Amino acid sequence: NFFRIQKIEPVNEKSVKLYFTHPVNLNCENSLYYTIYDDEKVFAEGSKDQLLPRIVASENNCVLLSLKSGSFVKDNIYTVEINGDLTSAYGVRLNDGKNDEMSFKAVTGDIDYFKLEEVFAYDKETLLLSFNKEVNTFLAQQIYNFYLTDSNNKPIKIENIAVESQGVNSGKVLYLNIEGKFTKNAKYYITINNLNDVTRQEYITEMTYSFEADYGSADDFDIQDIEAIDKQTIEVYFTNVPDAESAADESLYYVRLKRGSDKIRPVRALYDPAIHPYKVVLFFNDGDLTAKKDYELSISYKFKDYLGNELGANISDYFTAVSTEKAGPSIVNATPVSTDAVKLEFDKELAFNQNNLSPSNYILEYSYNGMTIKKVPLSVLYVNARTLVLKFDKLDYDTTYTLKFTSIVDYTGASYKVSGQGKNFIEFQVKEK
Repeated sequence: NFFRIQKIEPVNEKSVKLYFTHPVNLNCENSLYYTIYDDEKVFAEGSKDQLLPRIVASENNCVLLSLKSGSFVKDNIYTVEINGDLTSAYGVRLNDGKNDEMSFKAVTGDIDYFKLEEVFAYDKETLLLSFNKEVNTFLAQQIYNFYLTDSNNKPIKIENIAVESQGVNSGKVLYLNIEGKFTKNAKYYITINNLNDVTRQEYITEMTYSFEADYGSADDFDIQDIEAIDKQTIEVYFTNVPDAESAADESLYYVRLKRGSDKIRPVRALYDPAIHPYKVVLFFNDGDLTAKKDYELSISYKFKDYLGNELGANISDYFTAVSTEKAGPSIVNATPVSTDAVKLEFDKELAFNQNNLSPSNYILEYSYNGMTIKKVPLSVLYVNARTLVLKFDKLDYDTTYTLKFTSIVDYTGASYKVSGQGKNFIEFQVKEK
């Protein structure tokens, strides 16, 4: 459970993929942390600007490490060493502050240079561009980097650009949403003014591509399922990824009795793609929903999918309210992620507020020579709505710790203080690997 190298996958004679046991962030793109050895001799050093590390968008624990010059020799064994000062998205150092290393057998193969592989009208309002490598998302989302015209060279306005964020094509596919609609089977031209890949080493500059708007009917964005969790909470699952801003806007939702007219609006809406990219959690006031009654959930026509397209018409589905009382969040898992940090996972969503992020809200207890020792964390990191990481001065191996919170605030702002309203403690040990 500590932050370490998990595996290395050779890609070609210039690059390898490094997989870690924790999610990573921009810290891992610091080339100073990386050195590659060939039979104990330094082969390439990041500190000499010979290596280029970049996050792989499709996997939250992966880094693409590339040689800026030279190449690997097929079947040679190389070793990647990474400095222990590299920190994960959980804020802990690699291998508990010690360097980590792993070897790999080099492969060869043609280096596939950055290029556009496919362009077509995804639907009547959206152009899809598919690349062979992950793009630099900053440049990819700048509308001025693209120029779209019809067969008469009349410009067509691009309203917004979305980068694919799910699945194997994450980071490789762009969706360009246009003003108006494509004319069926008409010819169009798209010019890429300036775009580079995720390594920022390979560019497509002022290249024009033609396509015919031979689009079919795209799958409609809709409600897949609704699950009532308790008297105040429902989970809504969609058929595709929603627009994050729309998904979290509680004003776009309302429920009413199946044979009623009064609209009941949620007090909060939570969308966290790190928890589930297709799910929105809606929270209601106590008494809003009556157990065993059938309700219709309606979502406004203004709601957008992740391509930025409005639904155009309200969508709705039915669910049956349950009698389960709303309970406070409970700790369901405590995982040491270093010798000074523990990751807490909760069964319900937490608010990002001062109470939950205050170190004084948490107490760590353990026994030493018959004495009960207590201490509080140095810091609290909010990873997502169900995950916190608590940082301490140190945690000893094979010591049984009990971690408690004084109170916890759920996503609606309700505060829970005692174990009867949710499990407020958990035991754990730090184990040798």
